[in-house]
Amino acid sequence: MYRTTDVDGIYRRAETSLPEDGFDGLFLAITSLKDPGHSAPGMHTLEMFTFLPWELFSRWSSTSLGERGGEYLALKKELAERTLIAAENIIPGLRRHVRFLEVGTPLTNDYYCETHHGALYGTAKTPWQLGPFSFGQHGPIDGLHFCGASTLSHGVAGAAMSGLMAAAPILGHAHFEQCLGAAESSLRIVPADHPEQWLSPAFRSGESAPPLQPAAP
Repeated sequence: MYRTTDVDGIYRRAETSLPEDGFDGLFLAITSLKDPGHSAPGMHTLEMFTFLPWELFSRWSSTSLGERGGEYLALKKELAERTLIAAENIIPGLRRHVRFLEVGTPLTNDYYCETHHGALYGTAKTPWQLGPFSFGQHGPIDGLHFCGASTLSHGVAGAAMSGLMAAAPILGHAHFEQCLGAAESSLRIVPADHPEQWLSPAFRSGESAPPLQPAAP
């Protein structure tokens, strides 16, 4: 969700300051819809994040988890409120239904993921970290293959794709698409707009995935 059509401006402002109210941009995903097998009856799990300037948190960079004091907790509370304000542009009345809420900051990301200043997407996306200048899939030793965050691209999709591209030569395939069609593979491509076709009870129990039904016109 972007508040304006000036997406570049939103990202530039996020590097230096907070908007006066809410957030200019927000990523929102309902993860319990991505895997219905993990949702409790009548409940859903939402994941929301936005970009924030590191300077807001740098004063606590040398502190330990759980020992950052009331000012830090107050900042987290403010960020939670701003996040809900932004989210209610998409889901009106959301806060009335919240049963549990947890806030992470760039410091949280540093602690659990060993990131740099809370960086969400790994290496800096500069011309010298992309395309022909990015990490390769093959290491300097025969049989060593690279995959994971930032080796090919950023985010979940980039990490997942790098895994397929690393698996292809190991399995003797010329192209990574062949990994998806292997008879012994449990990977399936499913339609994002038809979650009812994603995972059947049989598939979650370890059996083969059923064939997908054609989507309705």
